[in-house]
Amino acid sequence: SEWRTYERGRWDTDHFNVKYDDLLSSKRTADIVHPRQIAMYLCRQMTTAPLQAVGKALGNRDHTTVIHGAEKIAQEVVKNDSMRNTIDIIIKKINPSWVINSCTPVFA
Repeated sequence: SEWRTYERGRWDTDHFNVKYDDLLSSKRTADIVHPRQIAMYLCRQMTTAPLQAVGKALGNRDHTTVIHGAEKIAQEVVKNDSMRNTIDIIIKKINPSWVINSCTPVFA
């Protein structure tokens, strides 16, 4: 299934040097929240998984939390070249054959 994209890679734990358990935890420190929001964004961009499934996979979060996190990163991607590059790098780690010209968010 498409959803395995996230589980298979566990990409942001490597990229951001975050423990996987911390990513799923209730911790709200910036060093944990930001990678979690990026996970939400990428799950929304790269899969057709319902919001509830994304939230469940990321520590039983509510679907509105997933919407907020994904939209926050979508706005950063539009405004910040560094964030866009980070997203591109992570996407290539998840699926090197998925070539993209740019990360155009569906939420913007």
